[in-house]
Amino acid sequence: MIQVTEKHYLPGVLQPQHVHATTGVSLVLAGAVRERVGRADEVGRALSVVVKPAGTEHANEFGPAGAHMLQVLLDEPAGTELLALERRLATWRWEHAGRAVPPFLRLLGLARRPGSGDAVERATFDVLAALVEPADSGADSGADSGARGGAPRWLRVVREKLDDAGADTPRVRELAASAGVHPVYLARQFRRYVGCSVTEYAQRLRLQRAAARAAAGAGRPLAATACEAGFFDHAHLCRTFRRATGVTPSAYRSLVGAAR
Repeated sequence: MIQVTEKHYLPGVLQPQHVHATTGVSLVLAGAVRERVGRADEVGRALSVVVKPAGTEHANEFGPAGAHMLQVLLDEPAGTELLALERRLATWRWEHAGRAVPPFLRLLGLARRPGSGDAVERATFDVLAALVEPADSGADSGADSGARGGAPRWLRVVREKLDDAGADTPRVRELAASAGVHPVYLARQFRRYVGCSVTEYAQRLRLQRAAARAAAGAGRPLAATACEAGFFDHAHLCRTFRRATGVTPSAYRSLVGAAR
């Protein structure tokens, strides 16, 4: 059995270490959450997707705006069967602005319509298929936290600088100089541990900033959102956003805001 639920978490809520009996995948629609598993931690923002196998011990801290998420739970026996067939669902990981976002947003729209049970199930399988698609298929999977085990500290600092940079993304040479490594070595190590290039990572951050601003500001012009998120203009934002998510920024704003 598959359960699809929208979840709202209050600002600043802390959830100590706990486990869930079922496997789940979730999309962050708005707000933010920091999740810790063992010594690893990850920040999920708008357009981030988490895969959490049953029994994963984790703790959560929700951001100052709380979080709005779409959650899919795979009850027995579906969860066990899928984990046996697809190893990529058997490991905790986060993906950011990756290929699972478009089917997840389609699922959100369907889940809100009465009598859409069969369509919701099909859309859920589309989400899972996007999450288990092999990384070498040519599709954009999103930066994968599961690939970063053992990343050197300097690389974690580089990633934090990118996260905190806002619209003015540092150049690779600047990042390499601050870390004391060669730009080519940085680029290789970044792709190895983060799962994408620095340029791709920065693009996903821009998309996530735009999604967060679109969801938060119902009366704010999208042209201002585009500028603040690091896009050239409104048209550039709309093209890039729709290609990555399957919807326009205004449609995303309406979709996320409909549950408020």
